[in-house]
Amino acid sequence: EIFTRPNNTVWAAGDPDDTASTELPLTADVVIPDRETYDNIIAHVGAMSDELWTSEVVSRQDCYLPDVEGDVPGPIPGPTAVKGLWIAAGHSCWRIQIAPGDQCRCIRR
Repeated sequence: EIFTRPNNTVWAAGDPDDTASTELPLTADVVIPDRETYDNIIAHVGAMSDELWTSEVVSRQDCYLPDVEGDVPGPIPGPTAVKGLWIAAGHSCWRIQIAPGDQCRCIRR
């Protein structure tokens, strides 16, 4: 995935690592990044244009992708026990398309 941002940066992501731990770490600094994976993503993005090839990489981060097991998500989005807090997760790799729709659903409720 690759998306341009209004601040003239580009966000890119690779495929999920199915071998990674499913337990969320207490802090991000304990996650050991896979340099080869980052280099592969950077090379693919850079191959799209000379400007991207010569651009500075400003951040490399691992993230945990919220997802659901099976084909049908649970009762999300929905309100929580905290007034005014709603949760919408389980978007998988379609988050960029689905999240705005969930936002509209939350606003209408």
